[in-house]
Amino acid sequence: MKLGSSLVRALAAGGAAAAGLGFAPAAAAAVAPSTPVPCNAPALSAAISNAASGATLQLATACTFTLNAPLPAVTATLTIEGNKDTIARSTAGATPAHFTILTVNSGGNVRLSGISFENGDGAATGASANAGGAIFIASGASVSVSDGTFSNNHASAGGGAIYNDGGTLTVSNATFTGNDSAGSGAYGGAIDGGDGSNTTVRTATFTGDSAAYAGGAVAAAGTGSMTIAGSVFTGDQATGTGPGYGFGGAICAAPAGAVTLSDDAFAGNSGQYGGAVELSYGTASLAGDQFRNNQSSGQGGAIYAVDESYFSVDGGIFTGNEADLGGALVNYSAATVSRDVFTSNQASETTTPASASGGAVYNDGTLTLNSDNFRRNAATGDGGAVDNAGTMTAARLRLVSSRAERDGGGLYNSDRKSTRLNSSHITIS
Repeated sequence: MKLGSSLVRALAAGGAAAAGLGFAPAAAAAVAPSTPVPCNAPALSAAISNAASGATLQLATACTFTLNAPLPAVTATLTIEGNKDTIARSTAGATPAHFTILTVNSGGNVRLSGISFENGDGAATGASANAGGAIFIASGASVSVSDGTFSNNHASAGGGAIYNDGGTLTVSNATFTGNDSAGSGAYGGAIDGGDGSNTTVRTATFTGDSAAYAGGAVAAAGTGSMTIAGSVFTGDQATGTGPGYGFGGAICAAPAGAVTLSDDAFAGNSGQYGGAVELSYGTASLAGDQFRNNQSSGQGGAIYAVDESYFSVDGGIFTGNEADLGGALVNYSAATVSRDVFTSNQASETTTPASASGGAVYNDGTLTLNSDNFRRNAATGDGGAVDNAGTMTAARLRLVSSRAERDGGGLYNSDRKSTRLNSSHITIS
């Protein structure tokens, strides 16, 4: 329907009157200006000290900011945007032996993008004592990191690169390499989450990170949550070899609340308990993860789970993992393992080879296997594919070409434990 010209003029007049009565469109919210930061460390420290809450600092392109002292702690909302920039603790002789590069205290909300951190070394004193070589996140603080590389950062207590002490950490598209947490009881060579922390990592890469006690790359050692998706872990190590050391070559969640791992890849990681992942005292969900050529000098070439209230593994691929017990997986918890493929995993031990059992899986908890496929797994002891010393239910299980030097080329049921097989297929060839 067409409107007459008089009606259009009336509507226009009415609109003008409405504007005059205070119905003008709301003004756009003010946007804090972006502050350029020149290429020198004092300028960066001054910019952080003087930044108003909500400010954005834009670093000079491809600059290395070399620090002789830590950056000012942040307690407000702040964005620091880099473009191939690096913030590094100086290696000069006069530089203090230990300091965390950036501390975010309670109330702080910091977004970092396109910035690399190098050579941080956890502060020797204070709330962050010996934790968090590059970044320390206090309880009640929040930090997001995108892009950039964390390399050669150190902490003796935990979190060689980042320590999350009850705050919130989000990491995306970042690289962690050669970071370490070397103290005797230290967790998280790259990232460590303490009590009440929430840590989310997406599409990150971890290479050659190490921790003496647990979690060569990432640890969740408290009651919060940890989500890791689409990330790659290669050559990370939990280096401790004594009794009760070396948990989770790549990831340790012990104790932890809710843990979710999805579409991650683990290759060539090593530890004494869980060459790639250790789980305990919480709940965990693993989906679509790949484990290749991980190694344990003790139990669980890929995964070691103990006292976990419940965990599940769905749609995973386990290939070429090796341990003294449970070449791919050791379970002392309640677990469901569904639609996974176990190929060429091995349980072997040179000193007492007969004790190396469960070429792919060793169970001494409560285990449900559903639609899993086992091929060419081997054990120098019992159970070429599976050794059950607990309670196990298996449905639509396929065992092909696995072997044991002792008993149970495919499946060994030890100590008169309970095993129920439903619609399963065993082939010896």
